[in-house]
This record gives sequence, structure tokens and C-alpha cells, in this order.
Amino acid sequence: MEKLIIIFLIGISYSETIEFMVSFLGFDAAEVSIKVEDLNYDGINAKSIIYETKTISGAKSIFPVDNYYQTILSHDLKNILYFEKNTSQPWLENNLKTVNIGNKVFYENTTIEIPTNYLNIFSLLTLVNYLSKEELLEKVFYLDREGRRYEAIFNSSKNTNDLLLELNILEGYKPLIDETDIFTWAVFREGAKRILKIKDNKLVYCEFSIGLVKMKAQILEK
Repeated sequence: MEKLIIIFLIGISYSETIEFMVSFLGFDAAEVSIKVEDLNYDGINAKSIIYETKTISGAKSIFPVDNYYQTILSHDLKNILYFEKNTSQPWLENNLKTVNIGNKVFYENTTIEIPTNYLNIFSLLTLVNYLSKEELLEKVFYLDREGRRYEAIFNSSKNTNDLLLELNILEGYKPLIDETDIFTWAVFREGAKRILKIKDNKLVYCEFSIGLVKMKAQILEK
């Protein structure tokens, strides 16, 4: 079934933008725009996934955030062809991108490679919209997080519309940067509970929490 879905996607060209409201510690903090579109990347049919985060007016004086992440995937949604991240928050800025060398993808000015068949959190969350719950539950995914590598597994929840995302660190890989942005930090915290809610085969809600500290993202209905 998964192969049929991927083949179907290859024949379709489209662009879609979805918006989420992100809350942190119970307060609305930022709006996230997610744009997915087909494009030609270096002569290859590909998909671009852009996450842009902007602090809403009420939170700008407390914790202003201005984040941009772009992932370009092979059109079968299996390999990262390019990644760029530019994030700004109080006391911290992250800027990095990848380069292609000999058909391999490396973080710029490093020897750290993003292997084939690896995704990142942005492409994994997008893939949720294309695969059925059963297909997600039966697969093991591998993620790159700025040089650190993870095994990603989806588990069932008591709520039939929910998925639980488990991230297990693969030993032997150090992150490219020591201090990452607040979104990446919240998702990848060790021991975090990660809940994804699916409605009509679309991701509509995410929650990443440890104890009472929660970051939530709710889709904004148009």
C-alpha cells in the first residue's frame, strides 16, 4: 500500500500551506506556517517542506522567536537532499545548511553526513499525512537531528486517533551544535511524551511534554 501511495504522489504536482498555533506552558506563543510544494532540485523531482515560526504579538516581549527550516526531500519522501535552518530566540541563534558532495549530503564545513533513508522531524511529521496509521505503526524510521541520529517508532494510544512517537538515540553520533532552538529541544528531550492527533488522515495536533512542561501545536482552521 505504501508503494502505491508513493507512486501516486510522484504523478501529482501541488503546493499546500497549513498553519498551527503553538502554545508553551499554557500560553499561545507563536504561529507556525508549514508549506509543502513540489519543485525541481538540481534536476531532480523533489518536495520542499518549509516551517516558519513567528512569535504572536502578546509573546514578543517575553520570548520572541523567528525560525525558518527548509527540508528538500526526494519525491518518494525517503531521502533528504537539502536542509537549512536559521533560528533566532533570546540568547541563541542557529544557522546551518547542507551541501552535496559526490551525491552525498553533508552539513556545510563539516564531515557530518545525512545518510540515505534518513528523515528529520519536519519530514517525518509531513509523512504522517501520507501514510495510514497501520503503515506508520509497522515501520521503523531513522532521523537526523543536526548530526545526532535517532530511531523513531510510532505506537498506538488509548485514543484511537492518537499516535505516540518514541525517539531513541543511536549511540556514537554527536550533535553539530550544543544548544538548539526551543522547538527542536522540546521534541527531542530525553524522556518526553510525544502525542500526535490525526483527523481525516491529516496531522491536526502535536504535544511534547515532560511533566507539567508542555509545548502544544493545534492546526488553525481556515
